[in-house]
Amino acid sequence: MPFMKIKTKLYLIMAILAVVLVGEILLTMNFLTIPMQREDIVKKAWRHAYSLQEVAPMLNQAQMQQLVSDMVARDPQLSYLLVLDRDGKAVVHSEPGRVGMVFEDAGTLSCARYGKSLQQIYTRDRDQLDSSYQGKKTIDILIPNYDKEGKHIGAINIGISMDYLGQLASRNYLVFFICGAVLLLIFYLATQKLYRDIISPLNETVDAIRRMKSGNYDEINIEERQDELGVLACEFNSMASRIAELMADLKEAHEELENRVKQRTTELAAEKERLDVTLSSIGEGVVSIGLDGIIVLSNEALAKIVGVNSSYLLGRKMLDVLQIPIGEADFNKQMIKRDTVIELSNHRIITQDGGERLVDAIGSPIQNAAGDVEGMVWVVRDITEKQRFEEELIKAAKLESLGILASGLAHDFNNLLTVIAGNISLARMISEETDNSGEFLYEAEKATLQARDLAQQLLTFSRGGEPVKKMVSTTSFLCNSVNFALSGSNVACEFIIPEQLWNVEIDEGRISQVLNNLVINAIQAMFDGGTIRISAENMDIDNPDEKLPLAAGKYVRLSIADQGKGIPEKYYSRIFDPYFTTKENGSGLGLATSQSIIQKHGGCLTFDSRIGRGTIFYVYLPASEQEHENKDAVPMLPMKGQGRILVMDDDEPVRRVLKDMLVSLGYEIDTASDGKELIELYRNALQSGRKYAAVIMDLTVHGGKDEAQVASSLLSLDPEARLVASSGYSTEQLVTSYHELGFAAFIAKPYGIKDLSEVLQNSLQSHG
Repeated sequence: MPFMKIKTKLYLIMAILAVVLVGEILLTMNFLTIPMQREDIVKKAWRHAYSLQEVAPMLNQAQMQQLVSDMVARDPQLSYLLVLDRDGKAVVHSEPGRVGMVFEDAGTLSCARYGKSLQQIYTRDRDQLDSSYQGKKTIDILIPNYDKEGKHIGAINIGISMDYLGQLASRNYLVFFICGAVLLLIFYLATQKLYRDIISPLNETVDAIRRMKSGNYDEINIEERQDELGVLACEFNSMASRIAELMADLKEAHEELENRVKQRTTELAAEKERLDVTLSSIGEGVVSIGLDGIIVLSNEALAKIVGVNSSYLLGRKMLDVLQIPIGEADFNKQMIKRDTVIELSNHRIITQDGGERLVDAIGSPIQNAAGDVEGMVWVVRDITEKQRFEEELIKAAKLESLGILASGLAHDFNNLLTVIAGNISLARMISEETDNSGEFLYEAEKATLQARDLAQQLLTFSRGGEPVKKMVSTTSFLCNSVNFALSGSNVACEFIIPEQLWNVEIDEGRISQVLNNLVINAIQAMFDGGTIRISAENMDIDNPDEKLPLAAGKYVRLSIADQGKGIPEKYYSRIFDPYFTTKENGSGLGLATSQSIIQKHGGCLTFDSRIGRGTIFYVYLPASEQEHENKDAVPMLPMKGQGRILVMDDDEPVRRVLKDMLVSLGYEIDTASDGKELIELYRNALQSGRKYAAVIMDLTVHGGKDEAQVASSLLSLDPEARLVASSGYSTEQLVTSYHELGFAAFIAKPYGIKDLSEVLQNSLQSHG
């Protein structure tokens, strides 16, 4: 804060007092005196108006004219006085020249015609540029006028000049300014008097203090007085004498303190050396111990690793804290050697809460300035998460390799199933015309196509991304998936499913994975066997709560209940966390993956568990309003056709069975083993004028060129070419985006003659 002298403060205080006083007088004038004077003048004008109202019925027009002229001449406060008829015409006016003028403003007419008394601010002669009163403002008072019979005949109008009121206020302000100037002069003279009596002696005191500050305690010379300032001078002299004595004592104490500081500095140098070494490694767990192996310094990082407070470690033995597998005698012998470095790699310790931590630790000796060992500093690094991360990377690499292998196996398996399903469907079509073995072949074909689901599960395992949904019958899908998961177990299953269960639109492979995870968990929860209860029900959720994070709508709830020991309550908040597991060989990914899959389907996964009673997992899936089309309910005959079909597949048995099926359907067939041969055959057909009606292409050809480029090349030759994609990889891109690759249709391996005929008929009809 800037320095301000007392003299300046005194003048400032007096100035503030003067301003406050003057301001109070000014406010009094503005808000009391002047308004009261104005109010008295207005009241006086109202009294004039009422007096004129009483005498007006007894006077004729000439007498009335004389009366109003005299009233205005005697009273300078009045600007004008007039009497109006009901039309606003001046019958009598204090200015005779204005008799006969008509005043048509709203206020005047409301009083003249309707007898309403009022007070208003009126601007005179607005439209009369040559008038001396043009633009002058007045306080206009209007009261009704009556004749002898009391009949309303017009109005009496009195105007008070605003100029007169302004002159009155100006006179008041002039008086105020004269008084204010006198008051300021009085304050100034009083301030000068106070300065001479108070400020000057204080300045003398300040000079004495400055001399004392320089160390001259004997030359203080302050004039003594008989007032408060005199008392101050006396006490000041006593204080100066006492300070001189204390300064002598302080000098002696200072010399003694300097000797002690030199001694302590040597001690602190050794302590600082140890502290610097410890603090240099503060990023890891750091601990310093003496020659007796007792901890004398540690940091928070080490306390966190062993699961205790840092204060708990002080005074503990290092061997006990890090659980070092060395005898105490051997440990002490190694520690006193100057070049000894003790290392622990992948060392496992048990924390105070019973957990396990994996650490790397290294101990180095602490030497003083003379080279003698005084202790050891340990740096401890927690590598538990690093080790776990490396293990998860290995698992992920294995899963990725397994996914690639599963994808390849599924593709080859689907090719074999295509050959089997195609030959069975051909045999079935022929047998229906010759013997009664068609029913057995139909069952064989159905079983072959069901094997496709197994291959689809392998593909589901090998891919990620968003689910590829389709309409399914909830009842049949649930039963098939659960029975598949229960294969080879010692657990029985009880189904409780209503007849009118709603259908769902799902990715069958991924929801099968969820059910498989939940059923396997239930089996593992019942070591001695038991019964799993599978139930399903329709649910119409109108007002979902926080415990059920679902949008309002219709859902199918699937329940998987076991008879195991139940889940401890302390694990409730963690069972869906990735890598959390209570099983010895578990990965901790099953429930986390299942929850992610269900959420991507717009549903949720919850559970309810009781110790000793078992656990129930609930799967909520959005219900579909569409009806599921059961294609296996009524066997349909394949639809025959005609035209030339070009088939490309690198698997010779697949080409052969496709050719046989297409010939049996009435088509002419040419085959190719790769994209190059396919393009050449199609170009020759165009040149010969024998165009192919459709091309069926396998999208996975070993050693072949990119089939998307092959499709693009065919379309460049013939923009109207009908391309049908076929693959054992029914991935999201193929199922949902084959149109973007230039294909008119897609058929997933394996398939029979009926599926093949249906895809061809739909493709050719849409083209036609």
